[in-house]
Amino acid sequence: MSVIHMLQGEMVNRIETHINQSTDYVEKAKDNTARAIKFQNKARKKKIWIAICLAILLLILGISLAVTFGT
Repeated sequence: MSVIHMLQGEMVNRIETHINQSTDYVEKAKDNTARAIKFQNKARKKKIWIAICLAILLLILGISLAVTFGT
């Protein structure tokens, strides 16, 4: 009987350890998700600025070519 209690106690301890580890992993995942959202927003802003700069550059290039070859 004592052996059964000891084995069940070990099993309960392992289950408790796994639950605690799972809780830690969930907390880390929440933190990582928040960081990922911030990085995603920053990357989106950078892409928008790059697109704006590229559009301005193409506009300037188009105007300069039109002036050069238009006459």
